[in-house]
Amino acid sequence: MKTQLNNNDIRQLRSMIRVALQHCDKSVTPNFCEMLSSPQSYKKAESMVLNYAITNEVSIGAAIGHLESEMA
Repeated sequence: MKTQLNNNDIRQLRSMIRVALQHCDKSVTPNFCEMLSSPQSYKKAESMVLNYAITNEVSIGAAIGHLESEMA
């Protein structure tokens, strides 16, 4: 059974995503690093990670890794 997230949970997840994306390593996640080039593409990357992490109940790092592999 999936847990319902409140606004504070979402805010915390977005903060965790921001930290993870600030430490983007082009040798590991080149497609995600490229998406950080503009505010609009950052929002898209953030949304993708947030949705994947919540839907699949995985960590932010796992979500980024999986999504990166799908983009390759």
